[in-house]
Amino acid sequence: MGSTDQTPDQEDTNTKGQLVAEIDNRLQFVTVISIFFCTLLYSFFRSINRTDADSNKALTKWAGVAGAYLLNYLLFETFRSRMRVPVLKFVNVLTLLGMALFVLPIFVIATVDSTHWLPAELWLAQKSFIGIIVAPFAILFLFYGVMGNTIADRIWRTAKRLWELRRRGAKTKAN
Repeated sequence: MGSTDQTPDQEDTNTKGQLVAEIDNRLQFVTVISIFFCTLLYSFFRSINRTDADSNKALTKWAGVAGAYLLNYLLFETFRSRMRVPVLKFVNVLTLLGMALFVLPIFVIATVDSTHWLPAELWLAQKSFIGIIVAPFAILFLFYGVMGNTIADRIWRTAKRLWELRRRGAKTKAN
C-alpha cells in the first residue's frame, strides 16, 4: 500500500533510488554478458574451423566491449549521486538496450549448425553486433556529460518548459 502523502522531492528521491538500483543491476548483468560473449565468440570461431590466431584476435577485439562496460560501471558508481533523474532514465534505457542487443547474436551463434536462418534474421544479428559495440560507448558519452550540465538534462528541462507553456496557452485560450 503506497503513501500518497509524499512531497514531490520525496517522490524524486524514491524514483532516483529505484533507478540507481535498477541501473546498478543492469550494468552488472550486461558486463557479465559481455564477458561471456567474448568467450562465446572464441568458441564460435573455433567451431567453424578458424585458426587459433583468428579466434584469439576476435576474443581480444571484443574484450574492448567488456572493458567499456566495466568502465561504465566504475563511472556510474563514481557519479551516480550527481546524476539527475532524466539522465538516469536515459542511462537505464541504454543499459536495457545494451542487454537486448546481445540476444539475437547469441541465438545465431548457438544455432550455427542450423541452416534455417532467413537473410533478414542474419541481417538483424549483424546490426545487433554493431549495436553491441555502440551501446557501452553511448553510455560512456552520457557519463562524461554528467560532469557538467548534461545534454539529456537540458533537453528534459526544455521539454518540460515547453509543455508548461503549452498548457498555460491552452488554459488562457479556454478562459
